[in-house]
Amino acid sequence: MSQLKEYTNQFYMTAISSSPDYTPWGTKRLNLNSVVATSATLQAAVTTIANALTNIPVQWFGGSFSNKYPNVQQIAANIVDYISTTTVPTDSGSGWNDTTPPAYLGLEQTPYLNELVISNQIVITTNGVASPKALMTIKYTYSSELWYMYTNATWTTPGNAQVWITNSGGFGVAAAWNTGGSTFPLPSPWSQFPTFITNIIPNADTMPANTYKTYATTVSSSGTINSFETTPLTISNIAGTITAIYRIKDGSPERIDYVQVTNTAFAITISSQMVANATPPGTFTTNMIWYASCNDPRVKPVNTNWIVQWTTKNLQPFGGASPSVNTNVITTNTIAGQTICIRSDGDTSCHIISGSRNRGTMYPGELAFIHTGVPWRTFWLQPQPTNELTAAWGGSSTTNTIPDWAVLDLFSATDTTNIVGRINVNAMITNGVGAFPARIAPLDALFTNTVLLTAISNLYSNRVNPTINLVNNLPVLFPGLSSNAMTFIGEVCEVTGLVSNSLIKAIKETPTRGIANLITTRSNDFTIW
Repeated sequence: MSQLKEYTNQFYMTAISSSPDYTPWGTKRLNLNSVVATSATLQAAVTTIANALTNIPVQWFGGSFSNKYPNVQQIAANIVDYISTTTVPTDSGSGWNDTTPPAYLGLEQTPYLNELVISNQIVITTNGVASPKALMTIKYTYSSELWYMYTNATWTTPGNAQVWITNSGGFGVAAAWNTGGSTFPLPSPWSQFPTFITNIIPNADTMPANTYKTYATTVSSSGTINSFETTPLTISNIAGTITAIYRIKDGSPERIDYVQVTNTAFAITISSQMVANATPPGTFTTNMIWYASCNDPRVKPVNTNWIVQWTTKNLQPFGGASPSVNTNVITTNTIAGQTICIRSDGDTSCHIISGSRNRGTMYPGELAFIHTGVPWRTFWLQPQPTNELTAAWGGSSTTNTIPDWAVLDLFSATDTTNIVGRINVNAMITNGVGAFPARIAPLDALFTNTVLLTAISNLYSNRVNPTINLVNNLPVLFPGLSSNAMTFIGEVCEVTGLVSNSLIKAIKETPTRGIANLITTRSNDFTIW
């Protein structure tokens, strides 16, 4: 027998099939709850889980999740923080005052940075100032918006919460007054804003589900200009990188969010004529305003996924108002023609806990709530989207990418080697007579009567005609998969008609989440007849 035939037939050969506590390639499934509970540190648990996401034999899908997603350690940290009962994100760094970018930073049920606004207002006053002097004031206002996107509970601010903003990249305002060919530099601290700005978040401040709040800090500096000439005054923004850290200082030290935003150089030129024509007489006001909105605030570990806004309408050289905050700019992510997350769509990605769900445990189906580090993308327990397939399959990818549903076979919620009572979806529940088994009550009950009978028919007869009963023809896409049996539990995600018609991702995936830990594809395990 060739190796390829062994791969594609082992899931209906009793002699070679393995128990449901093992992956299709024969390695031990990880019990996620046990890994988190028994690892020496949560960081060690991250390493163990990240290795599992990476160590998928290449013959199955031509790559692993480490080839598909930017940071499997970050995915592992999100899993760890979904299970752990602590409120401290699992962080690769050394603590709340570590300013170095983290290799990973887990997700907890907390608000995240969604907007940053830095507004520099320049005021030049001539009236009331002894001639020929003028008083120049620069007022710096730093606003940070936190968005609490979770939908199931109100959030209360812990003590010592703050958003810490540093100009490590050199952002600030530098100004020079040109007089007769020479430069009159403005004294410090005008040259740059202070080393850091801290927006203190009030203790016990609350945010209801799916709301946001903005916190601001304002500082100002003033000095005199000794002469007015026709040579203009130039005030420049210095290109650089802003670092903002949302953290809890002291008591329960932790970093919650870490972002870096890059901005470009920009300048305002002010002539003495503009000042002379100012209204009211003698006072000239202008603004340099820079602000950025995040696509998905949960993208970690270093969130550079920011849309910088600094255009003509935002730059107000004649005293216009600052841009509005709390706009919650969201760029949605579309997969297979469907928007998978829009504002207020009830998205339950990452740590949405409902009903009697208790932290400290995790079942494979709940991997649908784990964020992958791609904006607005949690693990996709639905048919593989076309943008992960090659052009031959109507997609735009250069290769057929490992489907998200493969993750269901990596992890387990048990350490037992035989799990009796699971339904084997590869087994015929008649005596092999007819194209479709008549006694479908056990499977219908397993789906809690939420799926049309045609979907159950497709599930049992998917290998009769996989081009009809499956959304994607998996045996052709991935030759390592069996052509007449299900190799992975996750393959049920491809069954035509299995996902619901809801526009909300969490609801669409309810059937597959519900059965992911209740079925098996292994032929030597308990089967219901």
